[in-house]
Amino acid sequence: MAEALGWPAGPVGLPRLVDPGGRAIMINGTEYRARDLRGTDVPSFAVTENARSWLCWPQDGGVGSEPVRVTVEKAAALQTFPADYPWQGVRTQAFQQIGNAIPPILARAILTEAAV
Repeated sequence: MAEALGWPAGPVGLPRLVDPGGRAIMINGTEYRARDLRGTDVPSFAVTENARSWLCWPQDGGVGSEPVRVTVEKAAALQTFPADYPWQGVRTQAFQQIGNAIPPILARAILTEAAV
């Protein structure tokens, strides 16, 4: 994921505070649910409308380090859409379109196989 987005190594995901007794990851002094985070060195979560809430923390994770929010352009890149794809509506609607879409590379592979 980091390679596709040009991000540094670090945890990324939809941060939720840890449940009592749950596995936690400490970031900037706050515990988050481990299952909601993964490193940028592995494949992305499935891109859904919720990607609009994903955050990426710097690897050093120092106190006060600010996370980066996933943009429409970055979510679209994970789904293999071209950078200039004309998403419609406001930010939330664009994320919904990205999450509902079939990634172009996957669509091409399916259609190529279906044509054989």
